Amino acid sequence: MADRKNTPWDAMAERVAETIKRQLNKQHDSSEQTKQLVAQQQQTNEHLQKLLASTEAQTQEFQDWRETTRRSTSKVFLRKMLIEIPPVVIAVLLAFGINSWWQQRRADLAAEKAYRNIISELKINLGTCKYIVQVEEDNLQKLDSGIQKVAQGEINLDENYGGGFMTIPLRSAAWQTASISNALSNFEDSLMIDMASAYEFIEAQENYIQLTTTLDLSQRFTEEELLPFLKTNYALLGGHIKSTDITIEKIQDFLEKYGELDAESELDE
Repeated sequence: MADRKNTPWDAMAERVAETIKRQLNKQHDSSEQTKQLVAQQQQTNEHLQKLLASTEAQTQEFQDWRETTRRSTSKVFLRKMLIEIPPVVIAVLLAFGINSWWQQRRADLAAEKAYRNIISELKINLGTCKYIVQVEEDNLQKLDSGIQKVAQGEINLDENYGGGFMTIPLRSAAWQTASISNALSNFEDSLMIDMASAYEFIEAQENYIQLTTTLDLSQRFTEEELLPFLKTNYALLGGHIKSTDITIEKIQDFLEKYGELDAESELDE
């Protein structure tokens, strides 16, 4: 009987057994790898969960920081505005106030200068009017004496019969300048009305001078021609003196009312 180990069947059986053993080993190895993969997956999942949790925590922390920063920034900004805005507002208001005060100050100075110029001008006109009355009253007396002589038939062609009228112009430049520069708007209403009234008489005085006639002795007058002419001039000269006296009174009243008249010098001038 032949040896069974050396038969083909035995060799085949051994190969099959080896194959099965290798397959079992492979399955065992595959099972081990699967376990390892599962363990690695679990570790990865745990790591991802930790990472997600860390990310969420960082995100929340960032949001909390941003909110805190926003509130802090708002408080700082508000505090800064409360500190910086009031001085700026006060500075602007102060600048406007100073500018307004300076403009009013300039207007007051201009008004004061205009007032002093007008007072000075009125005093000059007062002195001029008084001088005109003084001279014309003397001329009126001479004219009256001449009329009496002519009425008695005495005609002297070299006689000037009083010298005629005084034609010294009165001043109004200060008043006109104040009117043009609008300085009068800073005067009180009563003061402006009184000034206007005083200058109204001065203007009337100037117009009266322009209407008066002067005595012309270049011609040869007879008694019948000369006497009516002298009487006319007498009436005109007397009217001019009265008009000048009224102007003097008006100017004096204004200067006395506002305390600008020197009683000892100007009233008795």
